Amino acid sequence: MTAPEPGQPGDLEEIHNCCLLLRDCLSLIVDHEEGLRFMHLPEEFDELKGLLQGAIGSQIKQFESIPDMLDGIVTKYVDHADFTNSDPVVISHEIVFDLPDGWSRKVSRELNRLPRKLAAREKSQNASGCLSTIVLPILIFFLAILLFG
Repeated sequence: MTAPEPGQPGDLEEIHNCCLLLRDCLSLIVDHEEGLRFMHLPEEFDELKGLLQGAIGSQIKQFESIPDMLDGIVTKYVDHADFTNSDPVVISHEIVFDLPDGWSRKVSRELNRLPRKLAAREKSQNASGCLSTIVLPILIFFLAILLFG
């Protein structure tokens, strides 16, 4: 959104577009959090899923300050409305998105561990598959001997 010249009203369409972008952003955050919360993954992903849950959703708190900021703009405008020749009122607002300390390091560490976890899982599944492939024929052989032998 481009700022109008001092003393000139803002572009209503640009203001509306900014509001729509904020709405869409909040909607995407909620959709992301719901997707993570209800996603069924193998247990090897539990640690990573736990790190990701809430990381983006916690940023919604940053949006809570926007209505108060907008109220402040209206209040400042009303307070300065009768001073048409005064200096323009400058209003700024900063929204900071942050993650917990060490979050990036923890996610990287878990992403590095994940291939080993998945390889171990695959190895154990293959081992149990081989075991059943070997044991089942032996059991059938002994059963046949007992029945027909």
